[in-house]
Amino acid sequence: MLSLHRIEKQFHAGEHERLLRQVLDNGLRLPLPLRVRLSQGRATAIAMGLRRVVELTYGPGPLSRAMIAALLAEQSASGAFLADDRPDPLATAAAVSALAMVRRDHPTAAGPEVDEAHDRALAALSEMQDGDGLFRAGDDRSDADRARSAAFVLWLLAADAAFRQSVRMADVRNWFESRLSRLEATTAELYQLACLSRPIDPPRTPALAAIAA
Repeated sequence: MLSLHRIEKQFHAGEHERLLRQVLDNGLRLPLPLRVRLSQGRATAIAMGLRRVVELTYGPGPLSRAMIAALLAEQSASGAFLADDRPDPLATAAAVSALAMVRRDHPTAAGPEVDEAHDRALAALSEMQDGDGLFRAGDDRSDADRARSAAFVLWLLAADAAFRQSVRMADVRNWFESRLSRLEATTAELYQLACLSRPIDPPRTPALAAIAA
């Protein structure tokens, strides 16, 4: 298990890629191309590490407060969080998720600054949604790339009511369900996990309906 001590050591040493790798190795199976994409933004590592800190603690401490401050400092003027100096849906979704967890589980560490950062990031993420429901990212060159990114965004945020109200859930759900049998196994698994965390309306495909039942 990834301990608080290890997270703290890697965070303060600026070992963002190593921190992210160990957070992702903590029980989550992701395809290599998605892992590479996630490693391109410092904000992603901070956000994913902060999520884990909130999960492991009963209230805010020096580490979570330092990570919150570091994450807020990564937010761009547009509200998005960046990877390779470009607005990135993965980094932005990770930040939205982390800040939502802080507001819910560590409310004494939240406040107007956290609330504003969360809401701006959520608005920026909704602006990254394409017409077909998936999310734009600079390094996504194929539908397989885009599907991996969108599945990860859903895995992070499908249980978040504010996210579901901000994006076009029906479009992204229909995109996945119409192609589920043709997706890479790990991408389909991420989407199924998202449906389990919060069914994206009743899943219409028999396989997902059985999983969600």
